Parts: sequence; C-alpha cells; structure tokens
Amino acid sequence: MIIAMTERDLRKNHALADGDRIIEWKQGRIEAWSVAGTRQPPPQAFAKLDISPLSGLSSCSYSSRRLYFGSNARLIADLEAVWHASSDGAVLRAVFSSPRLTAIRWRSDEAEDAAALASFAERIMANATAGLPRFRRTHVSGQPSTSPN
Repeated sequence: MIIAMTERDLRKNHALADGDRIIEWKQGRIEAWSVAGTRQPPPQAFAKLDISPLSGLSSCSYSSRRLYFGSNARLIADLEAVWHASSDGAVLRAVFSSPRLTAIRWRSDEAEDAAALASFAERIMANATAGLPRFRRTHVSGQPSTSPN
C-alpha cells in the first residue's frame, strides 16, 4: 500500500513515468546531506512545523530509472547520475549528480540486519550501472565490466 501511495504522489509531481514502478522502498531518515559540498539542514517531515523527532524523516526508494529520497525536501536523481551507493551497518551512503553533486547519509528505521541494507545498496548500484557504457561502469563500480558495452 505504501508503495502505491508513493508511486501516486511521484506521478502527480511528474517524478515517476507512467510505465515505471517503484522496485523497493524503505523507511528511514536523512542524517546528513550536502549539495556541492555545502551541508544542508535535515529536511522537516512537515514543512510548517518543527517536530524534532520527525526531523530528517525520509523514505528511500528506487525505480528502474530513478533514486528517490522522499520528504518535503524530496531528492530525486536519475539512476545514471548515481555515482556511489554503499552501506555501513544501518546507514546508507549515496552520492549522485542531480544537477549538483549531492551526498546523503541515510539511516534505515527498519529492523533489518546490516547485510540486508548492504544488498539494498548493491541493488541500487546494479540498476544504476545496468545501462551504462563500459567505461562508466568501471569508473562507478570500481571493478571492470565483462560485458561488451
């Protein structure tokens, strides 16, 4: 149900194409983020209210084309603009260009082990690098590609 609501909201805001679907969705919070090297304040869950426990509340999801961090300060990146996604325990780190270089440290609120979040980060990168030329795939993943592209 939450994925359907997220898809409806993203489509309403022209951020998700009609034929595209959310592949995975997780709840968490943005601990820190920066744009072009400048640290940004945590996004607020409700634009007009400063409710400390909800500060930074944000989902993280991806479709076949885009990566989404959802809150009032919605951050969206085309998957081809994702340079890095990895995890350390319950923390996901992502770096992307959208259009300026953006870095996010996002903590999962879901009761999952570190391996599950690591797999989530790997699936984001697998989708991000799937359609890229060989040079970019090598640069992004740090490992040479074996495909002829």
